[in-house]
Amino acid sequence: MGMIRNMNRKSMICLIVFAELAFSQDLPFFPLHVGDRWTYRSPWGDSLFISIEQETVLTNNLRYFKTRGFLPEYIRSEGSIVYFRSDSSDYKYFDFTASPGDTFMRSLTIYGDTLIRGLCCTDSLTIFQQRKKIWYFYQDLIGYYDVISFEDVAEGIGIAAITFYPAGNEYRYTLRRAIINGVEFSEPTSVEHNDVIGFMEYRLTQNYPNPFNLQTTITYELPQKSLVSLRIFNILGDEMMTLVNEIQEAGQKQVSFRGTSLSTGVYYYRIVALSADHSFVRTRRMILLK
Repeated sequence: MGMIRNMNRKSMICLIVFAELAFSQDLPFFPLHVGDRWTYRSPWGDSLFISIEQETVLTNNLRYFKTRGFLPEYIRSEGSIVYFRSDSSDYKYFDFTASPGDTFMRSLTIYGDTLIRGLCCTDSLTIFQQRKKIWYFYQDLIGYYDVISFEDVAEGIGIAAITFYPAGNEYRYTLRRAIINGVEFSEPTSVEHNDVIGFMEYRLTQNYPNPFNLQTTITYELPQKSLVSLRIFNILGDEMMTLVNEIQEAGQKQVSFRGTSLSTGVYYYRIVALSADHSFVRTRRMILLK
């Protein structure tokens, strides 16, 4: 009988230890450890941060991480999904099983506004000297506030960039420093959606206005004579139209784009410029609101 009690005691200890390890282990997509911290900075020097403060058990008897900064106050992970707690319910915050174009959360109301979350697309980038897969998640707060935001989440790193679009303006914060499971990382080499290859004097600027209603202007610069392609894509990667496809002389160019045939949503415009000895590829995001 004493042997059975000892076996049960050992089994319980093993189960407790296993549960602790399972809860604290690294996620393949989004790291979560007490003490993790991410620091972001905008081009004008403003800063933003996220930190994991502690573990806690809420009234549903599930364990959560309590956060400070940009993330919701209580989050937890289950498989390939990160949930957040709001009004005694759990909602999906990041769903790494989603396909581009999926909307995985549209049932939450905040101060009368409807909160929608989904996945725009996936790509890859170099961050902290490592090539990582990246998921572009979006959040749309529809109602009085009408704020669209994007979180660029890098595999094993966390949020690499945060972009807000309030009242037609763009505010982008990029990751500069992170502490993940006790390991410190310094400023990433790139948090752009695509790499610029070769000649750095090529330039594609953000369309203006953005978001826009029907018409906006796209500006780009060519340092030398180039074969230029400028195309519009939806969030699924389908080409919607071609704005430019010709050889152009060096200089600043402006293209007026009218979205009369497109529905409200997020779109991407991509330039490919080829010269005799250089190439340039860049993609930017724009929002059409009708």
